[in-house]
Amino acid sequence: MLFKKTVFVCLVLSLLAFAFAGCGNILPAEEPENGDSEEIEYTEDYYDRLFFGDVISDETIRENIFAALTEININTEFIKDFSKAEDENGVEKFTFMYRENPFTVYMNPDSTVSSVRIGEDGTDVYLEGYEPYNADDYLVTEGIIGGFKHSLINAVEVAFDYPAVYEFASDWNYKHEGDFYYAEGTVLIGEDKKEHYMSMVTYYEEAENTMHWYSLYVDGNSLSFDKVFEEPKIAEREKISGE
Repeated sequence: MLFKKTVFVCLVLSLLAFAFAGCGNILPAEEPENGDSEEIEYTEDYYDRLFFGDVISDETIRENIFAALTEININTEFIKDFSKAEDENGVEKFTFMYRENPFTVYMNPDSTVSSVRIGEDGTDVYLEGYEPYNADDYLVTEGIIGGFKHSLINAVEVAFDYPAVYEFASDWNYKHEGDFYYAEGTVLIGEDKKEHYMSMVTYYEEAENTMHWYSLYVDGNSLSFDKVFEEPKIAEREKISGE
């Protein structure tokens, strides 16, 4: 009887030892030293949702466009109205809206992206072979336009000696490039609504957290300011190494 109990105890201990030995490899997986998460696999459904399967059927084109947009910090979840555009020169291109701004994607014949431009004639935020820009530095939002209109009101009052009656025409254009903000259009002065063309450039002074008037033109003539602001230096666009 004692022999049977001894055998039973040994058997139980052996089983427990085997179990613990087996558990030695069942440990929480160590996270990578650099803290990087596992790479996301973008499936066909993902691209269909972003770029609409009926617009782009070529998976290579979808992937190349997605990669280019990612490089310029565009969150593709906020893309709207993505569509193929006609080009008189036969260049394949696509257009879309992103945070109130129109973008155009120009393709190369080999299905790679040549450039991603704001509008038809704006800045190439993505340009093949060059360092990409951050799209946020080139967006024009309703908030930016609202702030600009406040500056334009002050500019009109200064330029036209505080007119009693004035209004802004509907042809105003706005542009944002890094620290510079541009506006140009027509202002109607007086009861007879005499047209005057104005253009204004302001820039953001990060150290002072302030927007300054940089230049103001009325009918092609420059208005001088009491303080002359030095134009901030803009770094030359760099080519990507190896290109």
